[in-house]
Amino acid sequence: MAINAFRGMHPFSQFIFSLFVILVSFLVIFIVALLLAIPLFGLDSMLSQFTSIDYNNPITINLLKYMQTVQSLGIFLVPPIIIAYLFNGSVGGYLKMNSDFKFSMVLIAFSLILIANPAINFLGSLNENMRLPGWMSGIEAKMKEMEENAAFLLEKFMDVKTTGGLLFNLLMIAVIPAFGEEFLFRGVIQRIFSDWTRNYHWGIWISAILFSALHMQFYGFVPRVVHACLVRFNLGSCFSSFF
Repeated sequence: MAINAFRGMHPFSQFIFSLFVILVSFLVIFIVALLLAIPLFGLDSMLSQFTSIDYNNPITINLLKYMQTVQSLGIFLVPPIIIAYLFNGSVGGYLKMNSDFKFSMVLIAFSLILIANPAINFLGSLNENMRLPGWMSGIEAKMKEMEENAAFLLEKFMDVKTTGGLLFNLLMIAVIPAFGEEFLFRGVIQRIFSDWTRNYHWGIWISAILFSALHMQFYGFVPRVVHACLVRFNLGSCFSSFF
């Protein structure tokens, strides 16, 4: 049976409701995942994570990978499907999954990435060398620590010796985030802010900024924003909004 109560909402209400759906979805999937993790990893191994994390323990790394996958499912992949159904009734239609495949667009996108890659790398180097004022040194130190921890954890995740481990890494790092983040930010967030501002270009910019901010990595913020516009095939549209 179709649910019509959430259709025709104001974009601001859609945004707040979307955040609610994301929160509830994550909590439900997280709780279910914790219950499933008990027979998979053992209760003792799970409880030990609250006291000390042994990154040299394969069980610990597998548990962290498991929770990373759960997070991606609960935040990025499942909520857009629920939101699309409630707002439109057609998941494929709302998220534009049923659009015709155009090889020319793929070629244009690939070309844009190649052409813009030097500029993105240049922005990345500038972003990495940014320094905050002295009175914000504490915040800057915390941001650097977060960057180092993220790089360290990624290095541990990538250290696999089996084909199965490699395939799971591809699923965890590439496949689920690629689909989920595009569904959420392009399919939902971008659409909401485009309607809210009545400007498709601003919808792209705002969704790209929120996408980059969610990663909580300050020293890659600027190039990630530009890249987010690129992968949505809208680099030209992003900049044309200011002219």
